[in-house]
Amino acid sequence: VTAVATFLVIYNALVGGYTDFEGVKHAAVLQLPLLGDLPKLTLPLAAFTVTSPSLGLLLVFRTNTSYQRWDEARKNWGMNINHTRDLARMANCYYDSRGISPEQR
Repeated sequence: VTAVATFLVIYNALVGGYTDFEGVKHAAVLQLPLLGDLPKLTLPLAAFTVTSPSLGLLLVFRTNTSYQRWDEARKNWGMNINHTRDLARMANCYYDSRGISPEQR
């Protein structure tokens, strides 16, 4: 649907001209005297009106799913950090420094 709409916008800008954001009307780029005036193409709005609620819901579900995945990854990363700290703490407790001089540390 987006590709068709983009094609129509470009075609209509080339054939019928366009008005920019400042309100200035620009002439058509393709003016062929042999063909006469090429018709402007339009799309019915019913297709966009019918599909927009379902696309909105799809976007919401995808956003919720991506947030859940990010939150799960954040929790896993935090658990990894905590386990690494625990391992370092246990290694420090296990290490016996009685037989080693301070210069060898």
